[in-house]
Amino acid sequence: MGADQVIALVTFVAVGSGSPGPNNTLLLASGAGFGFRRTVPHVIGTAIGILMTSHRLTAAQAFQLLTHASQHSNRKLRDIAADITSTGRLTLRPTLIDELLIRVTSTTVELPAGSPPPDRGTN
Repeated sequence: MGADQVIALVTFVAVGSGSPGPNNTLLLASGAGFGFRRTVPHVIGTAIGILMTSHRLTAAQAFQLLTHASQHSNRKLRDIAADITSTGRLTLRPTLIDELLIRVTSTTVELPAGSPPPDRGTN
């Protein structure tokens, strides 16, 4: 292995260990190719996916959690979504996160007629 390959490998490992996954690379490419405004929905979708996996929520519940967090912290939804994609977690005080999770999971989401029920998982 040559010196160029070692430098490339070390750089790749350093960048990869500082991010929560490949989503940052994908968002960077999307932002560079399409601009910030057209990348915001992608950032929000990535944040919803992270919230779904970390808190075992449906997509609708994760979006509600994101909007409630935006309202309670008086910050734009896109800024909170960007924080979630860069840190991999919702950066609010733990008691507020628990309160918002209880509020989101206790509400009933109306589904369109004929749509299958959401998969809540059995684990």
